[in-house]
Amino acid sequence: MGWGLSSRLLLACAWSAVGWRYGITLQAAELCMLCLVLLTVTLTDMAERVIPDECLLAALGARGFYLILSSVNTAESLPSLVLGSLVGGACAFVPLLAMALVTDWLTGTRSLGGGDLKLLTVVGCYVGSTRLPLVLLAACLLALIWAVLPVLRHGPVRRTFAFGPSIALAVLVVLVAVPHVEGWLASMAI
Repeated sequence: MGWGLSSRLLLACAWSAVGWRYGITLQAAELCMLCLVLLTVTLTDMAERVIPDECLLAALGARGFYLILSSVNTAESLPSLVLGSLVGGACAFVPLLAMALVTDWLTGTRSLGGGDLKLLTVVGCYVGSTRLPLVLLAACLLALIWAVLPVLRHGPVRRTFAFGPSIALAVLVVLVAVPHVEGWLASMAI
């Protein structure tokens, strides 16, 4: 896994997008840490087809630290914030695990890697249950494009591909673009 110039530029772009959307805030700092984790996950998954647990633990640690500091600065209690985050994670884990187990049983092949499931669970803790379907839809569309393009160019290339990069890009799009679009739509409401 290399941290070449292109990786640093991608991280700078992600941090710039987060800063543009969230300003200089505690939430922006938390999301910049998430961007760093997502870039590491992307590079590792592309190179080795593995999503390191250490990356996911770092993201959960950043989330926990953010929730603790948020409970001090807002009227919401820490247990309420933690519960909301855990519900988002459970909304990812339970149905995706069930889907993967059924699909694996029906097809006799592995459909979703354990690292992808854990990454989506962590993402659910960040985006919550309301934005999680958008992340899943965007990640699946990006993965479909990622899988089809090489086939169109060269014919069947390989049987598996890294889902982590699609998840990472989908998370960034949802965290940066969706709140902006929601605000724009709300301003147009009559």
